[in-house]
Amino acid sequence: MVARVSLHAELGVRRDGFTLDANLDAAADETVVLLGPNGAGKSTALAAIAGTVTLTDGRITLDGETFDDSSTKTWVPPEHRAIGMLFQDALLFPHLSAADNVAFGLRCRGVARADARRRAHESLERVGLDAHGRQAKPSALSGGQAQRVALARALVTEPRLLLLDEPLSALDATTRRELRRDLSRHLGAFAGPRIIVTHDALEAMLLADRLVVLEDGVVRQIGTPAELRARPRTRYVADVVGMNLFRGRADRGRVQLAGGGELIMAATESSGDVVVVVAPRAVALHRRQPEGTPRNVWPGTIEYVDDEGDRVRVQVNGPVPLIAEVTAAAAAELQLHDRAPVWLSVKATEIDVFPA
Repeated sequence: MVARVSLHAELGVRRDGFTLDANLDAAADETVVLLGPNGAGKSTALAAIAGTVTLTDGRITLDGETFDDSSTKTWVPPEHRAIGMLFQDALLFPHLSAADNVAFGLRCRGVARADARRRAHESLERVGLDAHGRQAKPSALSGGQAQRVALARALVTEPRLLLLDEPLSALDATTRRELRRDLSRHLGAFAGPRIIVTHDALEAMLLADRLVVLEDGVVRQIGTPAELRARPRTRYVADVVGMNLFRGRADRGRVQLAGGGELIMAATESSGDVVVVVAPRAVALHRRQPEGTPRNVWPGTIEYVDDEGDRVRVQVNGPVPLIAEVTAAAAAELQLHDRAPVWLSVKATEIDVFPA
C-alpha cells in the first residue's frame, strides 16, 4: 500500500540574489534528508516550511492544511504550524532548568503548569536525561545533553512534522555517534514526517529513508541511499557516496570522457551521452604494469592516501583520474604513498553506464 503523503511543499523562494526552486514530499513516518553543499538552499527550504521565510512562489500543505500559498496569499505564522524544530545549537533559555525549557512551549499553548512539568519530565526521561539532568540549567549540561533537551522540547508538544537543521554538527565525534543512534530511534518512533538538513554523508545515509539532493537551489537527485550509491547523477552525489563518476559519449563499447581519456565497457548497446560510474573497490592498483589483457589500464601518480581503518582510499591522477579503495594490508604491501607512481586497471565488466 502506498503511504499517504503528509507533507507537500512547492518551494519557490527568491532572496538576496539566491533562488530556491524545489518540490519536496514527505510521507507519514518517513525520514527525508536534504543533502547538498553550502549555499544549496537546504536551510532556506527548512525555513520556508517552518514559516520563518515566506514563499515567493509555491504552496506548502501538511495533511491537507495549507501553511503557505502564494497564489491565494495564505500564510500561517510559525507558532500556529504543528511543527517541532531541532537546530544545530540547542537554543535553550539559560535561566531555566532543562525541565522548564521543555515545558515552556506547553505553557505558551496554555497548558497548566503542573501538567506541563509532568509532560516535560516524561519527555526528558524518554530521551535519556536522568533526574539530575532534568533539574540542571543549560550551563551544567554537556553538548549531547543539551541536544537531548532540545529534542525533548521539540517532541513534547506532539507536533505533526519534525524539522531538524544540522542537529548533530556542533557535537564532538564521540557524542555525535552516541546521539545519532538515539536520534534514529526517536525518529523511528515519531509517526509524522521528518525532514533533516545535513552536510554529513554518513549521517544522511544512516538516518534517511529517502535523500533529496539540492545543488544551487534545485533538486538534482532523489532516492534511497542504495539508489544514490548505485546511480549517482552529479559529481557532488558521487563524492558523497564515495563513487567515481564521469560524463562522456558512448559508442560501440567505448566511452570518450568529457574531461579526456577513454573507458572500455563490456556493454556495447549504449550510445550517446552517458554517465559512467566506477566503484573505488573495482579499481585495482599495481606498482608495475600488469600482465595479461585487462581492457582499461593506464599509469598514474598518487595524489593522496587516506587511511580509513581496515580500508585505504587512494586518489590517483592520470589519463583517467580515479579513487581506488584497497585493504590496509594491500596498501602496505604495495607501499602506497603520496606522489608514488602506480598502474591502475579496471575490468570492463565493472563499469556501469547510464543514459545522461
